[in-house]
Amino acid sequence: MQTSLIDYYMKVLCQCYSEDGRLLVCGNNYGELLLFDIDKVLKDEDLQEEALKSSTRQQVSTGAIYCLTSVGDFLLAGGVGEVLAFHWSAIREGKLEVDWAVRLPIHGGLNKPEVNAIALSDSERKMHLAAGDNKIYVYELETRHFLGALEEHQDYVHDLAINRHGTELYSAGEDGAVKLWDLRSKKTVCSVDIKKHDRLRSASGATWVGAVSLDESEEWLVVAGGHRPTVLHTKSMTPAIVFAEVEQDCFVAKFCNDMITLAGEGGKVYHFTMAGELRAAVPSSSTAIYAVALHPAKKCCTTSGASNRLDLSRNLLYNDLVLTV
Repeated sequence: MQTSLIDYYMKVLCQCYSEDGRLLVCGNNYGELLLFDIDKVLKDEDLQEEALKSSTRQQVSTGAIYCLTSVGDFLLAGGVGEVLAFHWSAIREGKLEVDWAVRLPIHGGLNKPEVNAIALSDSERKMHLAAGDNKIYVYELETRHFLGALEEHQDYVHDLAINRHGTELYSAGEDGAVKLWDLRSKKTVCSVDIKKHDRLRSASGATWVGAVSLDESEEWLVVAGGHRPTVLHTKSMTPAIVFAEVEQDCFVAKFCNDMITLAGEGGKVYHFTMAGELRAAVPSSSTAIYAVALHPAKKCCTTSGASNRLDLSRNLLYNDLVLTV
């Protein structure tokens, strides 16, 4: 396939900033990692087109890269049946070489489940992986020893959110369930069935849950997917706010700079206040948005999706620059 066609059909599925905010790493549907020098982009007032392009582009897996997260000295990339680890010191030199890897167990058949999300507590001792075979795999991070799996979802698991102490885990599934797990007992203590809440019914009638995120106080959980996005109170697990303005499927739901950010089909990024009031609906270069990443130090974010272009916003209210793979 010609390069132009490859770029045309590209989907940038995930993003992750380095801790110092100097670099942005993205993963796409071709198993490639893409590296951007964000520090240079934000500092240079007179940017040339070349500076807005990825500085490194390298295939690291035969399947798509679905999620990225940073832990200590490593960048973790979730792919098809595996998690790949890259040392940040090598990434800063433009080298995208696998340092170590974790492979998910295969239970019959040849199909490997995709790793859709990685959740780590502040202690960073255990790694929880949301997988495409309906399970949540748990590994000891330091030794990469397999500790078991959480198995109550009836369809694949899209996303995870974990509390700071690593005792509670929230999971979002294709089965339309949001589950709260007690990680000490490895059992669910609560499960929210989206289809039982009329307020959350969208025009399409879909009930799958694709994204969950905890706020800093851990009192609120934003949930989105095929249904109307909502904020649940974590003590009661009942809807407190429903975002009726967002009718299309959502793949992104998170708390950003005291706002709630939602995005998905239709190519717009919605920013709401914590009271549920719409602050901005920002168009993007993608027809569908799969990832929104917040800069760790500055009030800016990058948006990616069904395109080889990423939008950079310095204030969350409008886009300033377009980055190109």
